[in-house]
Amino acid sequence: RSTSGLSGLTASQISSMGTTQLTALTTSDMAALSADAISGITASQFSYLSNAQFSNLSATGITGLTTTQIAGLTTTQISILSTTEISGLTSTQVSALTQEQLNTLNVTQISALSSLGITGLSGTEIANLTDTQFASLTATQIGSLTTTQIDSLSTARIQSLSVDQVSGLVRAQIRSLSSEQFAVLTTTQISALDDTQISSLTGTQLTALAETQLNAITSTQVGALTAGQLGSMSMNELETLATTGKLSQISTTTMSQLSTTMLSSLTVTVLEGLNGTQANALTTTQLASLSTTQIAALNEAAA
Repeated sequence: RSTSGLSGLTASQISSMGTTQLTALTTSDMAALSADAISGITASQFSYLSNAQFSNLSATGITGLTTTQIAGLTTTQISILSTTEISGLTSTQVSALTQEQLNTLNVTQISALSSLGITGLSGTEIANLTDTQFASLTATQIGSLTTTQIDSLSTARIQSLSVDQVSGLVRAQIRSLSSEQFAVLTTTQISALDDTQISSLTGTQLTALAETQLNAITSTQVGALTAGQLGSMSMNELETLATTGKLSQISTTTMSQLSTTMLSSLTVTVLEGLNGTQANALTTTQLASLSTTQIAALNEAAA
């Protein structure tokens, strides 16, 4: 028989169905039910549904589940939700899941949560995900987390982020990392940050870099630093970048944007880490801020 008629059933019609009628619905019938119809399924009716029926609700239909219905689902029902059904859950529905229900989700289900759906998890729930569940989060899901959710992550969780997960972090998330969270980033995680992510680092974060973290920054990443970021770094940090040859990767555009205050404070070691192209990019105003000793160091570097 055709399932087209079932797609037009209303919530009240569904809720008035008897046990015999409900259990007679095939998996195809269940897949055809609209979000409105599904919102009418009562708690007692849910208990009559077979696992096959329940796991065949469509992604569109699943959005009809109310928060009360979500919270009332058994852990068994939660555990058999298909990835299609999981991907259809809204942030409001996800927020209705209890910790016990969340603990039931396997890694395949966790990674199926949509970018919108995963924002429904509270900071506590994110923090309480098992290590295996957390490791299954995709880069896209990580990048969808709110700053509040990011703030709730323990330093151990931050340090456990894989290179792929780190690649998903967006500007607002990176800038929201606390000093404690930032301090535990591994050298592998630091060196995995792309140009956009590196240029997102705050001055406070840059000055807080541990020696191992600073050494992990690549020449390419140094080239992505803005004039403002370079101006916020300590002289020791700049000298480290200079002596390792990484400072020579600063673009000519960035060089021309460096403040005269910063330039006038640069040590000979830092200036000698620059190259001729960079020196030539400095404006007359910038050059005028340098001492004769600094000019000599710059000329030495350009030679």
